[in-house]
Amino acid sequence: MTAVGGAETGKAIIILNPVEPPLMMRNSVFCAIPAEAGEPGALQDRILESIHAMVATVQEYVPGYHLRADPQFDPARELWRGMARAFVPIEVKGRGDYLPDYAGNLDIITAAAARVGDIMVAHRLGVATSWKSSADLGEAPDPVTPALEQAGV
Repeated sequence: MTAVGGAETGKAIIILNPVEPPLMMRNSVFCAIPAEAGEPGALQDRILESIHAMVATVQEYVPGYHLRADPQFDPARELWRGMARAFVPIEVKGRGDYLPDYAGNLDIITAAAARVGDIMVAHRLGVATSWKSSADLGEAPDPVTPALEQAGV
């Protein structure tokens, strides 16, 4: 988050949940924002617009990525060094092509790595990216081929 995203500080926490039946991948993203963005107004509107634009960008390569609810804003607090806070709840449903649909965490990691790799190669070669969004690729393939079906898999 700091090296790639440019944030001054960052922290990531993962909680593994071995529950049966499995749950969809859900994350809560908290962002420190300027104090004035904690209150309704032009800055908060721009942040909301940016959040929704980023969701649309991520959905190009991970179609099951979506907001679980509208982003919420908390006013500035001294405890947060005078900063306000945005809360963005997300969920990722996998395509279910090779892994179960609840394995959205693996879909997003794999898709993000492929997207970054495509951008890096295009940059190094000085060409446009060859990226195809999930919409360009069509429906997810059926993971059970006739040969596997005959084998009883």
